[in-house]
Amino acid sequence: MNLIQIKYFLAVAECLNFTAAAARLFVSQQCVSKQVAKLEREIGVRLFERSTAKVALTDAGKLLQGEWSAMLERCDQAVVRARAVQDAGRPSIRIGLLELCGVVDFVLPRLSAYNEAHPGGELEYEIGGFLQVQEWLFMGQVDAIVTFNYEVARLPDRYQFRNLRDMDVFIILSRRHPLARREQVTLSDLKGQVIYAFAPNYSTYASDTVLTHCRKLGFEPEFKYFNSINAMELALQAGKGVSVAFREFYRNQGGELLFYPTPVLEGWQQPSISVCRSQENTPRLEEFIQCLEA
Repeated sequence: MNLIQIKYFLAVAECLNFTAAAARLFVSQQCVSKQVAKLEREIGVRLFERSTAKVALTDAGKLLQGEWSAMLERCDQAVVRARAVQDAGRPSIRIGLLELCGVVDFVLPRLSAYNEAHPGGELEYEIGGFLQVQEWLFMGQVDAIVTFNYEVARLPDRYQFRNLRDMDVFIILSRRHPLARREQVTLSDLKGQVIYAFAPNYSTYASDTVLTHCRKLGFEPEFKYFNSINAMELALQAGKGVSVAFREFYRNQGGELLFYPTPVLEGWQQPSISVCRSQENTPRLEEFIQCLEA
């Protein structure tokens, strides 16, 4: 039995759906099912009643849900206290930044302004992918992360987020792409086109939303998946595919990419750059968040 298995169990216990829990955890449904089944074998307790219609907690599962939820809360609080002891006399805030250029370019000038206003303080930051920055937050390695709201809105209630800046959705393609001859490009025009998206083990929210919308328009989109935003941008510049994303995803050095505005897709909340933290807060962290909001 390990902490990952317990977190997976608690996500399923809250969602009562393995697919929804996997989406919240940003892993595959097969991964969640495998870890929960392994947990049941290791502790010798049946946690869920499973049927084709629904998933329900057993009485034993309900007991462990309460006990383990409280345990994780205590773990989070212990990490905060331990870090406070470690950092005594050395003021520090640790921030995780999503590696996309729009997030980094938004945060770094405000980080500099914070440092200028707080001489002698220490603000550390790390840059990583969607799953990596969330793992840092889960493990208490950072005080807060700056990412996209749709990636953190499904996290457990002990994590709170605040939107910092709204973003517009675009259909993005190269000047070399056949659709670049048009003055306007809509989602209906993507029938028969290859849509570039993040790999399912990286982030699925945007591709799932695009998939649902395309099906409503009467066609099944073809996706090609990437684990790297840089690789995706290079592929776009080659003129072979399109992306439904935000301008903030891409550097677009040389102006090779074209951006066609599209309405926020149905079922997709207004996308925003957001800061997310646990319920544990400090005056210094709150000051930094206010600096981001300024």
